[in-house]
Amino acid sequence: MEIETLKETLVEALNIQSKAISGRSNIPILSNVLLKADTSKLYLYSTNLEINIITWIGAEIEKSGSTTVSLKRFLEYITTLPDGNIKLTLEGTELTLVSKNSKAVFNTIPAEEFPKIGDIKEEALCTINSLLFFEAINAVSFSASKDDTRPTFTGIYIEISQDHIDFVAIDGFRMSKKTLQIETGVTSTLSFIVPSNYIEEIAKMQGSKDEDTKIFIIGNKNQLGLRYKNTDFIIRLIEGVYPDYTRVIPQEFTTEVVVNRQAFMDAVRTASIFSSQKDIGKTQMQINDDHIILKSFQKEIGESETRLDCMMKGETGSITYNSRFLHDAVAHFTEDTIVIRIVLKQEKPSVFYNAKVEKKNPYAYEQSYFNLMTPIKIEQE
Repeated sequence: MEIETLKETLVEALNIQSKAISGRSNIPILSNVLLKADTSKLYLYSTNLEINIITWIGAEIEKSGSTTVSLKRFLEYITTLPDGNIKLTLEGTELTLVSKNSKAVFNTIPAEEFPKIGDIKEEALCTINSLLFFEAINAVSFSASKDDTRPTFTGIYIEISQDHIDFVAIDGFRMSKKTLQIETGVTSTLSFIVPSNYIEEIAKMQGSKDEDTKIFIIGNKNQLGLRYKNTDFIIRLIEGVYPDYTRVIPQEFTTEVVVNRQAFMDAVRTASIFSSQKDIGKTQMQINDDHIILKSFQKEIGESETRLDCMMKGETGSITYNSRFLHDAVAHFTEDTIVIRIVLKQEKPSVFYNAKVEKKNPYAYEQSYFNLMTPIKIEQE
């Protein structure tokens, strides 16, 4: 193998490949990236057996071939080099890298020992704007469970219909749902559960409104394929039946609050300072006729109380939330105002929405996105 390519292009490709590398693997080959020179492109492969990543970049191929090299060391070294052309030459088990003023030799493991990763050969299920897709993942993924004893809860449930896509995450105490209205071209509804940790990493790539992501269901319908720019991501899906999340959404509410999002967010941050760092932090919201008060108390620290103007209809009273959950729920909204629909004096979830600007109804809300949160049970004094 003998090739020449740009350092900055290779670094970008290796950074993408690193999303599949686990530092805890006991299998040495899984810490390596497979380099495959073919025709006019250099292909890079990485896997942890749950997610496969294939990236292709332009290169001058003087001699085709393939090998694997430690991704971490390879990337660390190349990052130190100045921008410009670098040349890779494989002789036996040694991969030599030559740049303008530097030369390095890396030991390799033969490509034959690398797990076989199949290319995506299926037709795309649908195409979605990358910016919208990544934003939808980021809008719900924080609500996915980290508890591996309930595998389905650790994933993001995606349901694709003819004219919209739903994204849902739930952990048993909170839930987030985002709906994108798009023409998918899908003739019959299908759904799947994708591990949140992998798709979250992909969503960090910051998609552009001018770029699309193609979605595939591949293998024995047990893998999700995503094609974004010059990279294919192939993720093993979570098996199981996703819970009927619609059952936990209250149909009636005793109280509705409309409040400025930024002011509420600032008050939530203030309250969290005085929340417990050892146990579940608690923030109490007292609802009055024209204002709310956010309160928190920690014996070792002190207490906090912040008053905010608001519009309110329904019953007045108090409700207490997990401080971290409350922060997460509010932080992911984008509009200037939020609507909070609450069931007081019951352990039913509260639902948070972006407000919808309507002169006739100041309590109107956007239904395309919401965060739901179960309050903390507080014994009556």
